[in-house]
This record gives sequence, C-alpha cells and structure tokens, in this order.
Amino acid sequence: MILPDSDQIIENCAHGVISTDEQGNILHINQKAREIIKCRRPIQKGSHIRDILPITGKLIIDAIKNRKPYFGHQIDGKQENLIVSINVIEQDNLVAGAVCSFVDMNEFKSVAHKLDFIDLMDKKFETVFEASVDGIWLADGEGRVIKINKASEHIMGKPRSEIVGKKVSEVVESGFFNTYLTDEVIRTKQENKSSVPVSLCWIKKEMYPWWLSMNGISPS
Repeated sequence: MILPDSDQIIENCAHGVISTDEQGNILHINQKAREIIKCRRPIQKGSHIRDILPITGKLIIDAIKNRKPYFGHQIDGKQENLIVSINVIEQDNLVAGAVCSFVDMNEFKSVAHKLDFIDLMDKKFETVFEASVDGIWLADGEGRVIKINKASEHIMGKPRSEIVGKKVSEVVESGFFNTYLTDEVIRTKQENKSSVPVSLCWIKKEMYPWWLSMNGISPS
C-alpha cells in the first residue's frame, strides 16, 4: 500500500495553506494558495509572507509574536479577501513558525449561500409536509419508515413514535393495512402510477377504505 506523505496531503488540500518559520519566511505554499492569491510574480520559498500578503502576513507575525492562534478571521482588503485561520507551531516550548489556511471570501460566501438555500428549502418542505391533509410517509431504501406527517397520525390514530423506525411490512403485519406497495416500488425502482385501494384498521378495529399511491426516489 502506497501512503501519501505530508507534503502531498498539504499540496492537495482544498484550502490555501502557507507555512512560515518564526520570522515569517515562507517554508511551503500549496497550489490552492497560489490560485487564490493570484500573484503576478512567482512565489518563492524563503519570501517573506508580508511581501505576498501584507494584511494576512501581519496577522501571522502577530500570531507568532503573541503565540495567539486565529480561527475564521475575516480579511477584507483591496487585494486580500480571505477567511483565515492561523496556528502557531511550537517545538520544545519555542515558537518554530506558523501555518495559515485560508479560503477566498467569494467562494466562502457562495458555499454559505448554498447552505442557507438548502436550509430554506428544508424548512419549506417541512411546512408543506406537516400541513398536508393527506397522510404522507417517507421510507428508506429498505422500506423502513423514516418520517410521517400529522395527517398520518390522525388517520391511523397512532403517534409517529409507534411507526417511525419500523419497516412498512411490520406495520402491515400488525393489521393496519391489508396490502402495501413499498417492496414492489423498491424492487422495480419505479413509481406506482395508479392508486390502489387498501384498508386501514383503526384501534377500534373498524375498517375504512382509502387510496394509496407511492413514488420511488432516486439518489440522483
């Protein structure tokens, strides 16, 4: 088995990474850092960090001097728009240098925006899911119930805590339904196009006819 060394790991990191000695001279800079910085002239090892990144360099020197790390520090300058984290490297109780990792501010905002959008869509789904007058169940690829809505609780006369976590086949066997489609949908990986009449047995053991339809969800 071939294992990557530390230089290969740092070079292929998704964040920009620069390490310096205790004086602020660059010891290592990975490719992602070069892409983010977009320096017009080649960045050589041994160059001083403040010659490349004046604001970030000052922060690195301060971190080394005061032995104070920085995490998620925002730098908003004309040439530097970064989210920076700096850790001081110590050896035998002496400061040996620092390592700085950073991401481009625009890239960071883009990811944050996507996460906010996903969170918003999740909240909207939850609202629609719970407000629906139809009973809705969500099951995983093995037919195990992972979520039901309030309407389902009302229709069955049972709390979701007694349904969620069980396989649909187990619910059928308990006498609530006289048939179900989950295994067929999972087996064929196709949605059931037509609604199927089934029977729901309430706690009072009275049979009520209702209609069931089911869609399979592809991971893609």
